[in-house]
Amino acid sequence: MHLVFASPLTSKTAEVGDKIALTLDQDVVLDGVVASPKGSLATGRVVRVDRPGFGGMPGQVNFHVDALNVHGTVIKLRRTAAFEGQAKPPVLIPVVGTLALFKHGTDAVIPRGTPVDATVDTDTVLVASK
Repeated sequence: MHLVFASPLTSKTAEVGDKIALTLDQDVVLDGVVASPKGSLATGRVVRVDRPGFGGMPGQVNFHVDALNVHGTVIKLRRTAAFEGQAKPPVLIPVVGTLALFKHGTDAVIPRGTPVDATVDTDTVLVASK
């Protein structure tokens, strides 16, 4: 299934357990019939968030794609992925007896419309819509 993020997601504001809204990016056609129309809603959830850290460490968001809703039928999906911000080299400043690290990496940012693919986890019977 080719999905896209319906709204942006960032490691700056995301929390573990947050719901993620996704939509189907193209019609799924089986035997010449549209089984799942483009725009069908899918859901996911945030499973891990790391904020940018000292030493140039970037932020990261890990998420799981859970399900696609097609005319009231829930199709379980499977996909776990992570997006990461950019690492930045640390700035080392000697301080009496120690070194200080002053740079943080950037937050992970997943813009609206970012594609993500998922696979069907469980066979599901769909009723053709009219």
